[in-house]
This record gives sequence, C-alpha cells and structure tokens, in this order.
Amino acid sequence: MAITALEDGTDGDQDEPDLADDLDALVSAVRRREQRRLRRLKFGSLAEVMCDLCGRTLPARLVSAAHIKRRADATRRERLNLDNIMAACLFGCDALFEHGHVVLDAAGTIRLNPAVQGELLAAARHLAGRRCGAYNPRSRSFFEAHARRFVPERLDQRWQAEWDVAADTAAVKRYSEPERGRSSAVS
Repeated sequence: MAITALEDGTDGDQDEPDLADDLDALVSAVRRREQRRLRRLKFGSLAEVMCDLCGRTLPARLVSAAHIKRRADATRRERLNLDNIMAACLFGCDALFEHGHVVLDAAGTIRLNPAVQGELLAAARHLAGRRCGAYNPRSRSFFEAHARRFVPERLDQRWQAEWDVAADTAAVKRYSEPERGRSSAVS
C-alpha cells in the first residue's frame, strides 16, 4: 500500500522510512534462552524431523520445537518440560496450532476449531482426524490447556474423548470447492 502511494506521486504515509537511508536498524530483543537447549534435547542432531501434526518428515531447519501450552501461560517448570514441546513444521502446522485453528481432543486426534472457515479451513482440513505424534498421557494436560484457550465452550463440562467428528465434517462441507465459486472451465 505504501509503495503504491509513492508510485502514484503522493507523499505516502508519514511513518514510512526514507528509502535513501539504511533499511536496517539495530534493535534490542528478548531471547528465549531455553529454546536452543529444548530443541537439542527434543530433536538431537537429526537432519530431518517429522512434524507431529501433519506427519511430514522435513529438514530440521523447517520444523519448530513448539510449546503446546502457550509459553506465556506456562510456569517455568512447564516451559522446560519436554512433554510440553512438539515438532511443528513451518509449512503451516506451527501457525495453525499456535493460533488455535486446530486443537486436539482427549484421544489425541486433531480437530478443527469450529470457527475456522474460508481459506483457513482449506489450509487446515488435511489435519482434521489425524493423530498427533506428540500426544501421550504426559502431554495431555498441555494439549487440554491449549484447547481450553481456543474452544472453551466445547470443553466446559469435560475433556471428552469422543469430540464429535460431525463438527469437522460439517466444517469441510461448508467450504467445499463448488461453494468457493471457482470454476474449472477456462474462459
């Protein structure tokens, strides 16, 4: 948008950097000191790591050592607990999980957040119904905390083992290819 304003001869936004100046700036940042150690403990020196959500085996640099229970909500002990860490690929799984578009049920099955629709649904639906590789009795409480954060109304009475598959099926049907208005015909 800012580039368009400059191209059409307007001054653009006042907060735009002067493009004649250096485009890089020094910043101070907080670093997660435990991240490198947790990654090494979880993945070791593996060249390839399997994503716990989609099951793809990818170069280790394309897989995140992701907290299951949000790091900001976790105690120090939970942050350092390897049962609170899973492998999540950078091809969408990490972001879909981190933002609550997918959650796990009590059996370790990936479910779509009922609010997911549109392009997010298209991006997430291949995960629905898969078993998460990081799910086990020790990680269950972390997955439950994650699900409660994003879909509390679904878990208000009990952390149920048989989350209705119909919700996922209905979500996929709501956003099927014909409904998207895309035509396979060439104009």
